[in-house]
Amino acid sequence: MKNNLYKAFYTACLLVISHTVAWATTTNSVVSSPGTSLNYPLLQAPPIAQTWPEIMRDEFNTRSAVIFSDTFGWQSTIHWLHEDDQGKDLNVSYASAFRGAFMRSTRNALRESLIQLPGIFDSKSWIENLLVGTFARTTEESINPVGLTPIAAQTSWLTEMRSNGILLGGFRPLDGYVWGGFRAGHLNAKDPLILGLIRCRYDPILLRSTVDEQLTFMLPRRSMFVVGSSYKLTDMHNGNHEPNWSATLSHSFGASANDDIVFVNVSTNEGVTFAQLGVSWHPHNW
Repeated sequence: MKNNLYKAFYTACLLVISHTVAWATTTNSVVSSPGTSLNYPLLQAPPIAQTWPEIMRDEFNTRSAVIFSDTFGWQSTIHWLHEDDQGKDLNVSYASAFRGAFMRSTRNALRESLIQLPGIFDSKSWIENLLVGTFARTTEESINPVGLTPIAAQTSWLTEMRSNGILLGGFRPLDGYVWGGFRAGHLNAKDPLILGLIRCRYDPILLRSTVDEQLTFMLPRRSMFVVGSSYKLTDMHNGNHEPNWSATLSHSFGASANDDIVFVNVSTNEGVTFAQLGVSWHPHNW
C-alpha cells in the first residue's frame, strides 16, 4: 500500500513538471533544437528598468553596494583602527557611518535616476554632458587621489569613464569645486590606456585653493597603476607646504573586482611617508 502511494506521488510530480515545462515553452515560443537546453524565463536577463521607481531601485542597489563596501568593507580597516586608537565609542561611530552611507546612497541614487528618465538627456551634446556632470556622475565625489587603499568607488569610476565620452566634467556648487575627467589611448577593445581626473577647489572666504589630480594607467591582466596628488596653491606660493601624493599598484583576481585584490601603496601625508601591502581574497568569489 505504501509503495503504491509513493508511485502515485512520483507520477503526479512528473505530470506537474512536464505540464509546467510545456506551458513555459508554449507561452515563450521557445524553439529548442535537439541537444540544447530551453531558455526558461528564470534564466533570462532581467528586463531593463523603464519607469522612474524601477530606475531608482536599480541605482540605489548599485550606489549602496559601493558606498557601504567602502564604509564598512576591508577598505575601511585603517579608518576604524584609527577611530579605536582615539578612544571613540565605536557603536556611536558605526551608527553615524551607517546613517551617512544610507543618506549618500539615497541621494546619489535620486540624482542618477533622474537624469536617466527618457526624453531629458538624450542628445549627448557637450552642454548636456556638462549638466549631467554637475548634477550627477556622483562616483567622482568619492574618489580620493591620495587614498591609502583601493576603494570600490574606483572601479565604478573606471566603468563611468569607459561607458561615456572621452571628456567629462562639471561643477559642484555646494562643495565649491569644478572637476574634469578624460580617457586616452586603448589597452584593448574594452579598456582605455589612461584615465585622468582633476579637481579644483576654491574657498572664496578663506582664499584657499586646492588642486587634486589622479592618473590611472591600465595594465594587462586586470592590473592598474594609480598615481595621485593634492596640494594647496596658497601654501605652495608661500613655500610652506609639500604636496601630498600617493602611488598604488594593484592586481584584481577572481570573479570580483572589488573584493579580490592585492596591492602595494606608497603615500605621503603632511611630510610623513607611509608604505603598505594589502591582500583581500574571498575564495567564494572564485
